[in-house]
Amino acid sequence: MEAILNTDAESKVTLLPTTKPHEKLETLLRMDKKLNDLYTGVFPKGERSEAEMMVVCKLKGYGFANDEIRASMEGCTIGKWQEQGAQYQDHTLKNADEYIAQKDTEEQAKKTKGDDEPKTVYVGKPTVVTDEFLAEMVWNRQGLPEYLVYNFQSDSFSRTAQIDLGETDARGRRIIYVPRLTTA
Repeated sequence: MEAILNTDAESKVTLLPTTKPHEKLETLLRMDKKLNDLYTGVFPKGERSEAEMMVVCKLKGYGFANDEIRASMEGCTIGKWQEQGAQYQDHTLKNADEYIAQKDTEEQAKKTKGDDEPKTVYVGKPTVVTDEFLAEMVWNRQGLPEYLVYNFQSDSFSRTAQIDLGETDARGRRIIYVPRLTTA
């Protein structure tokens, strides 16, 4: 937060525009306890800059444009916003934009990192039943367990190590059923 106060006044401030529709401040203060607490001055001693930054970030998150934030912050009882003036306000708005952009980048990286996740998940299941077949785990205590599959249509048996029903999980990964031993 020291960076807010220790930046020269000549530097250009690039503020991100917001067009997101939002609730009125009064409504948000009733709905969001944390925002209300901060706005009304309930925060840890010695952390005024951090508290105001959090209020500004929350307002940006709710869709407030910078001019709406400036007007809203005039009623904030933390007080530093009013005491420090336009330079502090510009730096707080700029830092809030940078913080939000960084968080958005981190969130996107987390989603992208999920691409390293396996595309297939193996689900241990001793019995698989469909309209077409019944598969039961068998194991001769040598090697790996497998399925003994009875096909209803052809009235025949076969063996397989895994079953793919064409299902996917909530993350879009292909589900492959494999026999598993149950332990008691």
